[in-house]
Amino acid sequence: MNLTWWALSALTFILTFLVLYVIKHIFWKYAANNGAKKLLFQRLNTPFYILVAIISLGIAQIFIPEKIRSELFATQVFKILLILVFIWILDRIISVFFASSFITSVTGGGRNLSHTIVRVLFLVVGVLVVLETLGISITPILASLGIGSLAVALALQDTLGNFFSGIYLLVDKPIRVGDFVEIEGGTVGTVIKIGWRSTQIKMPANNIVVIPNSKIASAKIINYDLSEPEMAVLVDVGVSYNSDLKHVERVATEVAGDVLKTVEGGVSDFVPFIRYNLFSDSSINFTVILRGKQFVDQHIIKHEFIKRLHERFKQENIEIPFPQRVVHSVNEPK
Repeated sequence: MNLTWWALSALTFILTFLVLYVIKHIFWKYAANNGAKKLLFQRLNTPFYILVAIISLGIAQIFIPEKIRSELFATQVFKILLILVFIWILDRIISVFFASSFITSVTGGGRNLSHTIVRVLFLVVGVLVVLETLGISITPILASLGIGSLAVALALQDTLGNFFSGIYLLVDKPIRVGDFVEIEGGTVGTVIKIGWRSTQIKMPANNIVVIPNSKIASAKIINYDLSEPEMAVLVDVGVSYNSDLKHVERVATEVAGDVLKTVEGGVSDFVPFIRYNLFSDSSINFTVILRGKQFVDQHIIKHEFIKRLHERFKQENIEIPFPQRVVHSVNEPK
């Protein structure tokens, strides 16, 4: 009699496994018809084979005598296997979701960090469900975890603050790796790394500044690469009151246009212009507006423009005056 139900169970397991295997194979063949789905089904291939085996095992238990089938240990093992394989499947789905282009607003670092947090949460939930299935009350565990979490949060307050600030920087993206930024307090440079605790900024002098994420999250930031890296380059100039301002404007814009076309970093199709803005003590002041491709390009653009404008002003007899005062002498009658 024992041989009969064992044989029936084994035969049921084999037949059920073969049927489910064929169904899975056919479904996989016709469902994975594009890149995103293909990757998902490739990642789910192994977990579903295990799931098919577990389901087949569960159906095969029908022919096992009630006394043996109802034993607590066998039932628990079957439930635990189902829980673990479903957690495995969900983990694979989440992995593909975070690796795909569905999350376009989150950077690679943000996706990796978010993925890790979600995986840990699923693992914790899975362990708690398994313990509950084994008959172990999880209420004391949850209470202990709550008290322990409070103690850890108080002890690691600064570290956790930097951690969650890092999540904010990665998700909200006020700064990104490669951006040229200026942080409140005077730190200027290129972001080279956004970590879970700190951010590294490479300054123009080739030094690296490491700033805690919580400081950056609460600071005023100027990001010179948002929303686009191109920026206006402003140069202030002053000319004599005796100058022909139309002639000055023509000469200054010609020089500026030549600089943008010939200097690396200049926006060659930008049309420079000037704006007169002040009657100063010794000069009429104006601002020349040029355009650079990036923040760091402004230095070479200003350098070349000042050199060429100075030379051109000398050729055109346009005076850049020194500071001067007009003194009137009044002779009082004796």
